[in-house]
Amino acid sequence: MFFVILIIAFSMIRALIVPINKIKTNISLMSQGRIPDELKQVRSDEIGEMDKSMNELIHGLRKITQFSNEIGKENYKSKFTPLSEEDELGNSLILMRENLKKASEEAEIRRIENHQRSWASQGLAEFGELLRESKEDLEELTNQILTRLVRYLGANIGGLFIINDDDKNDTYLELVAFYAYDRRKYVEKRINIGENLVGQCVLENETIFMNDIPKDYIHITSGTGKDNPKSLLIVPLKLNEEVYGVVELASFTNIEPYQVEFVEKIGESIASTISSAKININTAKLLQESNEKSERLTKQEEETRRQIEEMQKSMALIKKEEEIQNTENQNLIDINNLEINKLREINIEIGNEIKDMNTKYNNILAAVDNSLGSYSLSFSGEILDANDLYLSLTGITLNEIKGRKLEDFMQEEKIQNPEFQNFMSSLLTGRIYRKENQYFFNKKEKWFFETFTPLYDEDEKFSKIICLVTDMTASVENERKLQSEMDKANKTIKKLKDRML
Repeated sequence: MFFVILIIAFSMIRALIVPINKIKTNISLMSQGRIPDELKQVRSDEIGEMDKSMNELIHGLRKITQFSNEIGKENYKSKFTPLSEEDELGNSLILMRENLKKASEEAEIRRIENHQRSWASQGLAEFGELLRESKEDLEELTNQILTRLVRYLGANIGGLFIINDDDKNDTYLELVAFYAYDRRKYVEKRINIGENLVGQCVLENETIFMNDIPKDYIHITSGTGKDNPKSLLIVPLKLNEEVYGVVELASFTNIEPYQVEFVEKIGESIASTISSAKININTAKLLQESNEKSERLTKQEEETRRQIEEMQKSMALIKKEEEIQNTENQNLIDINNLEINKLREINIEIGNEIKDMNTKYNNILAAVDNSLGSYSLSFSGEILDANDLYLSLTGITLNEIKGRKLEDFMQEEKIQNPEFQNFMSSLLTGRIYRKENQYFFNKKEKWFFETFTPLYDEDEKFSKIICLVTDMTASVENERKLQSEMDKANKTIKKLKDRML
C-alpha cells in the first residue's frame, strides 16, 4: 500500500516538475535573448494556462523581432499589432517606426531641396557665364541661350521671342531663336501683343504655366511621330517691370515649380542681356550712320577744296585786266566764308539753346511728376499709364487701372451727365478741359481737380490725352464738415429764436 502511494506521489510530482522545467528552460533562453520553440499545450489546468501564456509571449517576441528587422531594412510600411494596449515594448517599437519614418521623410525632403538649390545655383552660374560673353551678335547669343535652357531643363522644344519696337506704331514679338519647333507654326516669325498665349504673357506681364495644353496648340515631332507635350511654360523676360521678350518651353514631362522659379530668375538676366545687346546694336547702327554722314561731308569738303584749287589755278592764268574781277570774287568768297562761320556759330548757339530747353523741359516734367498726379488716356477713354503719385492717391496698382476707363470708378449719375458724355469730343477739338471729379477706388471716395490736355505727334495728329491731378479730397471733406457745423449752428440759432418768441 505504501509502495502504491509512493508511486502515485512520484507520478504527480513528475507531472508538475517536467512542464515547469520546460517553462523554466524557455524563460532561461529568453533571458539570454534567444527565442525558444513554442510549447505543445496538452493540459487544461493551471500548467496548461502557463504553457498558453508562454506560447503567446514567444509568438509575440517573434513578431517583434520580425517587425524590428523590417524597420532595420527601412521598411516603415511594415504592419505590427501590439500584444495589448499596455504592451510597452510593442507600442515603443511603433513609436520608433513612426519617428524613423518621419526622420526619413524629412531627410528625403532636405535631400530634394538641396538638390534643387544646387541645380538652380549651378544653372545660374552657367547662364551667368554665357550671358557675360560677347553680345554683338544677338541672333547667335539667343540661340545659345535657348539651346542651353531647353537642355538644362530637360524640355523638348522652346522658342525665344524679342519685342521688336523699331516701328513705334507696330510693336510685335519676333521669333529670334527656336529649338525643335515645328517651322510651320511660325512661318512669319511674328506674334502680335495679346495674340495667343505668348502675346497674352506680354500683355499681362505674368508667367503662364499649364499642364492642360490646348489641343493643336503645339506639337513635338520625334522618331515615333507627333504628340502633344504634357507641360507648357511661358515666361516674360522682364527687367524692372519692362518686358523685353518671352521664352516658351514645352515638355513631355512635368515642369516642376522650382524649375519655373529658375526660368523666371534667368529671365531677368536674359532681359538685361537683350537690353544691353539692343543698345549696343542701336549704338553701332547710329555710329555707322554718323560715319557715313561724316564720309559724305568729307567728300563734299574735298570736292569744294578741289574746285577752289582749280579756281585759283585758273585765276593765276587770267590776264591783268581781270585781276580786279578776281579780287572781287575773292572778296565774295571771304564774305561767304564769314557767312558760313556765322551760320556755324548760329547753329552752335541754336544747339545749345535746344539743349537748355530740353533740360528745362525735363526739369519741368520731373517737378510736375513729383508734385502732381498724372495719367494718360487713349482717345477711346482707356487709361494708358499713370505716375507713382497718382497710384498713391488712388491706392491701387498700375495693373489694376491700366486699360480701364474713368467711368469704371464713377457713380452712374456722373456717367450719365451730358457734360461728362461730351468732354472727350471736346478734347478732340483741341480744347483743354478742367473739372473737379468724384471717383471711388476700392470703395474709397476721392475728389480730384483734373486738367485734361490733348497732345500731338510730329505729324500734328492727336496721340493721347495727359491729365494732371490735384487731390481735393481733404478740401471736400473739410467743406462737408464746415457745412455740417453751419447746419448745426443754424438749427441752434433757430431754436434760440423760437424760445425768445
